[in-house]
Amino acid sequence: MMVAKKNGITNILWTKSAKDYMHKGKDFIKKRINPNKVKEGDVLLFHDNNKYTIEALPEILWVLKEKSFRFSFINK
Repeated sequence: MMVAKKNGITNILWTKSAKDYMHKGKDFIKKRINPNKVKEGDVLLFHDNNKYTIEALPEILWVLKEKSFRFSFINK
């Protein structure tokens, strides 16, 4: 992080991880990222190589959208 700071780069870390890399299923992900417990400013970490993430994400995002959350997506 010090190297990033010296180079004017801001690090952004997540506040909630879906731990979807564990491949435990859609319900596991929905429990980890419970939209009713997400707060303003939370950074949610998902991975794009898990079929369960693809299944869980629309349901999570729908509830958050209904609560007027806005989204930024970072793909690295």
